[in-house]
Amino acid sequence: LSGTPAVVLSNLGLPNQDLQTVVVEGSGVTFVNNVIGGPSQMVQIFLNLVAAAGGPRDEPSVLHGNAIGTDRTGTIDLSGGGNGVRISGSGNVGPHEIGGSGVGDGNIIRNMNTIGILVNGGVSGFIQGNEVSGNGQGIELGSTGEWDVMDNIIASNAFDGIRAFQSCPVALDC
Repeated sequence: LSGTPAVVLSNLGLPNQDLQTVVVEGSGVTFVNNVIGGPSQMVQIFLNLVAAAGGPRDEPSVLHGNAIGTDRTGTIDLSGGGNGVRISGSGNVGPHEIGGSGVGDGNIIRNMNTIGILVNGGVSGFIQGNEVSGNGQGIELGSTGEWDVMDNIIASNAFDGIRAFQSCPVALDC
C-alpha cells in the first residue's frame, strides 16, 4: 500500500478473519480500529515512512485504537512473531502518532514474541496512551529521531519495558 496520497485503513480484521501483516510504504497513513493477529510468524503493522515517487516526506501517520496480537477486548491471544508496530524511515519529520490522549486513541499491543513497538530510522512523533504488555520487549527507540513516550501502560514484557538507543530520549527529559 502506498500512503501518499493519504491512505485510511480502518475496521480491518473483523472477527473470524485472518489479517496478520500490514505493510505500508509512504506517509500520511491513518490506521484506526483494526485487529491484527493470527498464527503468522509476522503479526505486525510495518510503516516504512519513505516518500512515494514525487510525494511529500512529512505527512504524519496515525495509529489509533488498534488491537495487535489480541482481540479488541485484549482477552484473546492472537499472537505471532514479529513486532507489533514497526516504524522505520528517514527524513520524515511527522510527527507520527502511535496512540494518543483521546478516548479510544490508544492501541493494545500484546503477545508479540519480539518487540511491541519498534522505531528505527530518523522518524519522530509520540507514543501515548497505549497498552504494551506480554511481549518479548515493550518499546525500543532507535538512535535517531525524537519520540515522546508518555502515559502508556507497559507491563509484563519478558525483557525491557523501554529500551532507548537515543542519546537523550524525550521520555527521559535529560
